[in-house]
This record gives sequence, structure tokens and C-alpha cells, in this order.
Amino acid sequence: MPPLQHSILGASSAHRWMNCPGSVRMSRGIPRSTSKYAEEGTAAHELGEMCLTQNVPAVDYLGGNINNPGGSTFEVTEEMAQAVQIYLDTVRKDQALLPDSEISIERKFNLDWLYPGLFGTNDACLGQPFGKLAVYDYKHGAGKPVKVEENVQLMYYGLGAIHNETYEEVELIVVQPRIYGSTPVKRWSLPADELSAWGEEVLKPAAIATEAEDAKLESGDWCGFCPAGASCPARRDAAMLEATKVFGDTPVPQEVQLPDPRALTADEVDEMKTKIAMFMGIISPYAKSLDAHMLELMRLGEDFPNWKQVAGRKSRKWSDEVAAQSFFESKYSQDAMVNPKLKSVAQMEKVIKSHGDNTVDTLDGLVAITQGTSLVPASDKRIALSIVTGADVFKD
Repeated sequence: MPPLQHSILGASSAHRWMNCPGSVRMSRGIPRSTSKYAEEGTAAHELGEMCLTQNVPAVDYLGGNINNPGGSTFEVTEEMAQAVQIYLDTVRKDQALLPDSEISIERKFNLDWLYPGLFGTNDACLGQPFGKLAVYDYKHGAGKPVKVEENVQLMYYGLGAIHNETYEEVELIVVQPRIYGSTPVKRWSLPADELSAWGEEVLKPAAIATEAEDAKLESGDWCGFCPAGASCPARRDAAMLEATKVFGDTPVPQEVQLPDPRALTADEVDEMKTKIAMFMGIISPYAKSLDAHMLELMRLGEDFPNWKQVAGRKSRKWSDEVAAQSFFESKYSQDAMVNPKLKSVAQMEKVIKSHGDNTVDTLDGLVAITQGTSLVPASDKRIALSIVTGADVFKD
């Protein structure tokens, strides 16, 4: 995955660096990688922006493709359209209830007036002069529910939106529709002057704290997306502490002897399950960070005798979407389109067959096949990928 460009003191990572100021120092020079889940979230945000800007429902793009800035392409599925529609409905209903309000979509701002390097982009906000400011954050993730009360990312956004404006109240709204059993829309309000005071008394000192050479490292639930996760001593120590709680005095035994679950009482099962869940909550993100760091070292030419990189799942996309769209529009007219974009490769196969044409011949030269990679033990039967490094290219 390509590295992402982010503000070092950005709003999206504020929960991390405000709790662990040393993470900023640890992360310098480490590229931030993305994931398929993050890229899907970016595509959902793109869909929300287009629908709010054009004042259309998400279903208008159903079956179309969203092209992310990083180059990945995601199809607008029914699940994505339904989720984004909840976000659209929330903003539009609030807009109707706030007379004379103005909407800002994907608004960029900076807080240099508070401290240099603070800036971000807010999904949407509704401003009612001398009244209420509503600040929205759409979360497409289906993993962990996001709290809205004292949510520092949203407070950061709100602080950017109220600067030089005259609002009395700020309402923060998290829209997270894909969490099963959780309220999809959560709200929390505070007076505008309290938010301004939070900026001066909490956010600014936290930003200043990151500049210290000995800024503290603190492990917690904010570690998950930290670029320095693989090399962070605080995170490593936390993982070892949790391992000790589960396995006893030997944190990483060569052979772990766990009791037969059938021999445990109900209380013992509950205790063991809780301990393992705590352990996995710390060690799993750490293991993912190690994987990412190992893959990067492999690309730089490092050799790992016990591990190898193998080919992952293949996916298909248009090699040149503009050329493909022009070709299929001329051949199949609107059958090729899901307004206003070209259908996916799989969808176009059905269109081609419905017209009695050969899919292989018709798609020839228009489709690119991409393939991811996986990190597996050296004993895995799959063939290791040959990794070409910069040194290999220029050694002759």
C-alpha cells in the first residue's frame, strides 16, 4: 500500500499524540501505510461528499466505482450506499431544522493561530450564525464503536470551524452506521466558549508536549494506527505485561500448556477468556505492526530465515478507466454505466454476455490484474516471491 500524507499533529491522530506525545518523535521518517479497510472508508467518504455536493441519494451511484487518490478503486455496493445514506439523511434533516444555516463539505482548516502544525479536514458542518454549529464525522468502520462525548478529533474539528465565527453552541455528531447493535448517530453538545477554552488549556499544551526530546511514551487503545508501533518500547512492554498475566512468570514460553477448557469451571472459563481477550487486544496490533515493518525491511533487502512473502489474492480493475468507459459507452450505451461512472469489471462481464459477445475478447487490453502479498512462515508450501530491491536494480 502507498504511504499516506498526514499532519503530524492532525485531528485524526490527536487521540494518539495527546495521550502519547512521544509517538510523534518515534514516528518521524516512518511512512504511514494504509489498508483495504481504510481505503474502503476513504471511498465511502468520497461518495458522501459527492452526494452532499450534488444533493442526490447514495443509490444514484450504486454499482459505480469510486477512485481513491491513492489509486485504489472501490465499487459502491448496496451496503456502502445504505451506510452513507444514513450520514446524508442525518446532515439533511439537521439542515432543515437549522434556519439560515450554511453547509461546509470537506472543509480544510488550520489552527496555526493556536499552535503551528495543527490542521485537518472536516467531513461536514452546518453553521447557524449566532446560534449552533453542527460538526459531523462519518465513520465507515465496522469494528469498534466511536464515542462522541469529549471526542478530541471532533472537538479539534469544531475548534477549527468556530474560529472568527459567532456561535453559541457546538454540537458534535458521529455517524457510524455499520456497528451492529450500536446507535448509528451519536450527539454531544458543549458551549462554544468551553470549546475555545479546551483549545487553549488542553489541545495547545498537548501539542507543545510533543516537541520535547524526552516526550513520554504511553501505551493504550490509541496505539493501533501508530506508525512506530513495531519499534515502540512502551507498546512492547505492554504486550509482555499482558502475556505475563495470561501465561505466568514466563511471558513468551516456547511451549504454552493451556488447560483443557472442558476441565474448567464456568468462573475459570470466564476468567481465562477475559485474560486472553486482554492479551490479544494488545498483542494483535503489535503483531500487525511487526508484519508491516518486516515487509518494509524485506523490500530494502533484509533476509528473514523463518519468514517469506507469498502472492496474495488477485483483483481486477480497469487499466485505463477513461478509455474503457469511452469504449463501452460507444458499444453498449447506458448499459455500461451506473450514473455517472463505468460499471465494475464483474458487472461488465454480465453486460457483455447479455449482448451475446465474448467476454475474453471484449475485455482484452482493458483490464489490469493486481495482486497483494502475504507474510507466512518459511515452512509454508507456497512459493516465496522474488523481491527486487533498489540495490538489485543498480548492482550491475
